Amino acid sequence: REIEKELNTGNVGENEDWIMEYWSEVANRKNKESLYWGFDKLDRITGGIKGGELTTIAARPSVGKSAMVLQASMNFINQGAKVLYLPLEMTKTEIAERLYCSHTNIPHERLKTGELNETDLQEYQTYSNTLTKLKNDFVMLTRCRNIPQIKRAILRYEPDVLVVDQLSLLQGAKETQVREQYTYYTRTLKTIAAEFNIAILLVAQLRRSAETTEPKLSDLKESGSIEENSDNVIMIHRFDAETEMDAFIGIDTEAVKPCEFIIGKQRNGPTGTVKLYFQK
Repeated sequence: REIEKELNTGNVGENEDWIMEYWSEVANRKNKESLYWGFDKLDRITGGIKGGELTTIAARPSVGKSAMVLQASMNFINQGAKVLYLPLEMTKTEIAERLYCSHTNIPHERLKTGELNETDLQEYQTYSNTLTKLKNDFVMLTRCRNIPQIKRAILRYEPDVLVVDQLSLLQGAKETQVREQYTYYTRTLKTIAAEFNIAILLVAQLRRSAETTEPKLSDLKESGSIEENSDNVIMIHRFDAETEMDAFIGIDTEAVKPCEFIIGKQRNGPTGTVKLYFQK
């Protein structure tokens, strides 16, 4: 009787017109401005990033994960987006230094010693003015390290894109095993992406084993839940190989290395590999 009563009184909702709802979404897509990575070949395969999706950027240590998401963040901002950037393994000074190295011609050695000449100082001031204008669109929080803090930051700053760099440094999970912690973090971040309709980029590490081989999804460190809970997984593979460097005349070719973006998973699109160069 209790079961019958529950069946008779419980509200399960009406049969929704999901066909028209999908058509409405398709019709509206042409009016929405997509956020593109800024890497042409990657954008052609992925169509950029979308609200509600969790995208994991994975690589072995010192391959260029942070460089990739930082460059992409600047590209998103140039398209009118607001980025909430959580650099959990770097200081604000280190992030700033990367930006000045990337967007000025000031040699890194002189930035590290502080011995800037007059030309350097002019470039420094010019780019500083640019960053000042972008300050409200590039929100950087180094002490935001657990899920409740992340939610509060999203509510306060209302970003279009959240960057978490990186997964292994998140805190606050009740689970004691690393694998279970990663499962909690990735599942919760995916939920947050959907709840707030923002795109989340999550930086993660690949295993150090077989460093010279092309990475696979099974190389994601500690947890298969990273792949399971992510809508997209992009792995960065940098390698030494004989390559045509004519396009880099005037650039120190010792600092320029060929690399690949391996799209190992894309829930709503194809997988594939994008070849480009990394100028460290």
